[in-house]
Amino acid sequence: MCETLPRVRNATEVVVLQHPHERRHPIGTARLVRRALEQVRLYVVAGSAREGLHAEVELADRAALLYPHPSARCLESIRPDERPDQLVVLDGTWSQAKSLYRDNSWLHDLPHVCLTPDAPSVYRIRREPSEVHVSTLEAIVHALALLEPGLDGLDELRDAFIRMIDLRIAARARRFEPRSRRRKRTVRSALPPRFSESLERVVCVHGETVQKALRRDPRVPELLHWVAVRAATGEVFDEVTVPARPPRDEHLELVGLDRRRFEGALSPDAMHDAWWRFCRETDVFVAWNDRVAPLLHSYCAQSRTGACGRDASLGLIDGRRPLAVRPLLARVGLPCSGRIEEVLAVLELASSTSPSRARRRLEATRAVLDHVVRVDDAKMARPANMARVVEAERPQKSS
Repeated sequence: MCETLPRVRNATEVVVLQHPHERRHPIGTARLVRRALEQVRLYVVAGSAREGLHAEVELADRAALLYPHPSARCLESIRPDERPDQLVVLDGTWSQAKSLYRDNSWLHDLPHVCLTPDAPSVYRIRREPSEVHVSTLEAIVHALALLEPGLDGLDELRDAFIRMIDLRIAARARRFEPRSRRRKRTVRSALPPRFSESLERVVCVHGETVQKALRRDPRVPELLHWVAVRAATGEVFDEVTVPARPPRDEHLELVGLDRRRFEGALSPDAMHDAWWRFCRETDVFVAWNDRVAPLLHSYCAQSRTGACGRDASLGLIDGRRPLAVRPLLARVGLPCSGRIEEVLAVLELASSTSPSRARRRLEATRAVLDHVVRVDDAKMARPANMARVVEAERPQKSS
């Protein structure tokens, strides 16, 4: 079904704050929204009912919260020059949405807008509190139709939503498997829990090292070029550092760096400070393979104390071991042999044209990562899998 979703080229960015319990719900609608809309961000809010649900989201000046608050203005009554540039939407059951609104006080400061649906929700799987309450997808489709009249693809997106509901209801009617087998058959994501719960906080990283012959200690990698990109926003970190010895011309040509680039190279202390200005405490670092992961920890150009050796880490990742993308390919049934450029070609994904090898491989890591997530989401949404989830969730009769 995901392959038949329309591409909605909306100008009003939709920012979805999703309750953590909704992340892998088989009938959640935010997954369809993320796949269909061109301007959309989805944040899985961290926390729990006991600790609180807290999110940190960067918003534009003209952002508004779509929430049925008593002080909310109806979108139908807003003039074109007052329309918001961003629309924040809370995703979850109505009880979960209230918890998100309660625990994130910054939402209270946003202008509130609401809808007046012209028909009851078609979300026949979950019961809505009243006729004016609709699902996340229906609310977004209705809001975009008001904010951007004539926007193509909204009707097709709503039709895909109705097809998903029909598949779910049809799956409920299937009762052919023995009860003992129904209990065992469940559908789970192929991605590790730490990864799948943190997709909106992913930072892809890659680095180039100095040639072994020019290192202080040939056994210890020495950082030359470090790049990173924040997957949710596209924010890029791209810096070279001062090596112990000047790199050779043939090596610079291999990694795609100009010698003039090193005129503004950062010292170890400056690299440390620049990286920590880029990092956030909630970041989850993702690299192509396990060899990229420990590079910053073994970086020993010269630490703040002047030490040099295997343990002279600058602590640029603060003990957080990056996750590797390459093993995830096998988890979702994709080819994983060869270099990243070869994998990119096999998957028929576009490659970067940057002269820098580190930047090309960074963009390749990000592209493969996005492809893995799409394949995993598609497998989770298959009708056969949805039927298995229904059978596993059906309550068993007591003997």
